[in-house]
Amino acid sequence: MRHAEAISERIVQMGEKPTAQPANVTLDNTIPAVLENDREQENGAIELYKTIITLAGNEQDDLTVNLFKNILLDEERHHRTFSVLIG
Repeated sequence: MRHAEAISERIVQMGEKPTAQPANVTLDNTIPAVLENDREQENGAIELYKTIITLAGNEQDDLTVNLFKNILLDEERHHRTFSVLIG
């Protein structure tokens, strides 16, 4: 939730209103399936955050760039953790 809160705060700082509607959650029946789903979700987040960093950089929005670079580091760490757990 730390990431969602930080992103919401940045959206508000930019004069916009963050969405309060969470994405659908996929429930799996086995631990390997849960881990694989989590890894896929992290991969999608990594790609999205890289795009946001590029776009914010093009706009010279250093606050947004730095926020998402820090979040990206966490997401990449999460992805590695799930990859290790999967094997």
